[in-house]
Amino acid sequence: MDFITHLPKVSDFEAILVIIDRFLKYATFIPTTKQCSAEMTAQLFFKHVVKLWGVQTSIVSDRDGKNPQALNFTKEWKQTNHIARAYLEKASKRMKKWADKKRRPLEFRAGDQYEGPVKVLKNVGNTSYRVALPIWMKIYPVIHVSNLKLYHQDTEDLQQNIVTRPIIDLSQKKDKDVEEILVERVRRGRRPTQRIHEYLVKWKNLYVEETSWERVEDLEAWKQKIEDFKLRQLTGTSTI
Repeated sequence: MDFITHLPKVSDFEAILVIIDRFLKYATFIPTTKQCSAEMTAQLFFKHVVKLWGVQTSIVSDRDGKNPQALNFTKEWKQTNHIARAYLEKASKRMKKWADKKRRPLEFRAGDQYEGPVKVLKNVGNTSYRVALPIWMKIYPVIHVSNLKLYHQDTEDLQQNIVTRPIIDLSQKKDKDVEEILVERVRRGRRPTQRIHEYLVKWKNLYVEETSWERVEDLEAWKQKIEDFKLRQLTGTSTI
């Protein structure tokens, strides 16, 4: 049992607790922090090892004065981890080199569309940017530079800078249409204070089993259906 520390921070974790079965050579990798105390280590051990495999007859750790070398198990896994990372970086550079050779200057054709303007939040890597997309756009906000175009504001006619085209609802498909709103609910999101407003939707020409919960912002094109549902709730009527 040992720690791999000083890793890039992901979801508040920058270390890995490595536990290896000496007989099976089965390795368990547990995300943690470099400030992990003895009490936290014990909790992680019981949660990820004892709960699944039972209590071990002995534990070898290089942080234990009785076993300074720890049979080199965890050190070998560290070395393997560094070798694997080096090969991954090498493969990534090789793929980038091939991609750059085939990359052509940005071109546009008649009929191509764009969305915006949107605010650039920060640079991600060398070729991508995180942008502030509208909440109704179900797209990952980190976009490659090849899919972006610099916005130029019209200083002479400010009205030209106002977007008047209708909102594009990316969740709406041509082959799906709302037949009826059945139930309404508000559930918790990932953040403690986040609340997600959803409706249970029955779709036209689809089986009842295919009803689905949809967020209110995804039903922008069916506002009238939502109003009809609210009216039925107020009057106490329902459809069968």
